[in-house]
Amino acid sequence: MSGALRQSIGLWLTLLALCAVGARAAETAGDAGGTPEDVASPLVIETAPSELRIGQALELRLRASAADFDMRRIIDVTFEKLDAEQWHTAREWSRTEERGGAPGWLAALIPFATGELPLAATVLLRGEEPGGEVTQTRLEHRVQVGSVLSAEGIIELDISKTRPPHVYQDGAGWLWLAAAAVAAALLAGVVAWRRRTSLGLIAAAEPQLPPGLWALHEIERRSRLPICSSGPAKPIFTMASDIIREYLDRRYEISAGEMTTTECLRALQRREPGDEVIRWVQVFLNECDRVKFTTLEPARERWATIWHDARLIVQQTTSVEELGEGAAPVAAREGGR
Repeated sequence: MSGALRQSIGLWLTLLALCAVGARAAETAGDAGGTPEDVASPLVIETAPSELRIGQALELRLRASAADFDMRRIIDVTFEKLDAEQWHTAREWSRTEERGGAPGWLAALIPFATGELPLAATVLLRGEEPGGEVTQTRLEHRVQVGSVLSAEGIIELDISKTRPPHVYQDGAGWLWLAAAAVAAALLAGVVAWRRRTSLGLIAAAEPQLPPGLWALHEIERRSRLPICSSGPAKPIFTMASDIIREYLDRRYEISAGEMTTTECLRALQRREPGDEVIRWVQVFLNECDRVKFTTLEPARERWATIWHDARLIVQQTTSVEELGEGAAPVAAREGGR
């Protein structure tokens, strides 16, 4: 074998050896600095309230399952992909401070389905020692969601002898019809008022219904409109929001219909209706705003339950005397929530 041939074979063998060493080094580096290794979870997810109903905000909080776990090791928390037919994310996981300045993590979801719903989150953790390896842990949790469609605790009003329901058109057409109807009614009212004024026939105005009864009548009437069954969701949630804003205006005199949701909540707080009422109104109006002003399309089951939530707000803020005998507010009948 010639010297040149031996030299060429030796060069190729050297190159093959270098490639093998490089591949092994890359594999080792990938094991050390690639995807974080899964470790046993030192954390659990706590949820509130314990009895959750569809459409009600669910608050989630991370808690250490071991007393010696340092919450400052948490780098980030993210939800795994949630079923859009079951959950709406009201608040992503975010860092907060517990009592005494201890770090914590909070999130909020709104369920759009009943039954036992699963959810999961991934947590990135720093090593216990400075400069330690970053790892990840997976948290699983199941939440039992109840229905709000039971007839118990819901005031049923007979409106069969009032005006028949108007069939609204899909899309924006119903807005134009409503605007035309309002304009016609205003014009007819002005003409009638001027005529009766000229004849001296103006009589005392009929007393209006109290705020609570007015709102319950409107909720019952509008929830039976055909559009509430056929959709789309945007006009349904718009009508529900408008009724509650008008009710808050009548009840607390805060001009809620002319305010943003944030301004409405601030004005409501000054009337001191109670923290529970403010929380219900905040969750309700925020959800309606998301449907009104975004492309969010809630599940069809939620089209019906949004009216139940509106009833709850009215009933919780209306006295027994105003509702009538045997029609106590939900909070009074159920001992509060």
